[in-house]
Amino acid sequence: IPESVVVCLANGVEYQGRFSSEDNCIHGLVSITKDFIVEAFDILFFTYRGNGRFDLAIFNTSKVENLLEREIIETGKQ
Repeated sequence: IPESVVVCLANGVEYQGRFSSEDNCIHGLVSITKDFIVEAFDILFFTYRGNGRFDLAIFNTSKVENLLEREIIETGKQ
């Protein structure tokens, strides 16, 4: 994973972040919690798409996606 990453929400909004190989974390995404209602115990599900791009789905405690639903595209990879 490159140091500079992009996190894309289901509604198309993108955020810039920085991946640290030292702690295996993405830093610089606090603004997501400020722009959207993210509460304690919400689940943030990251899917790595390659080339430093992640999709992010946010689920509340009832496991319902908080943001706009994203159409899942099958890649045909087995």
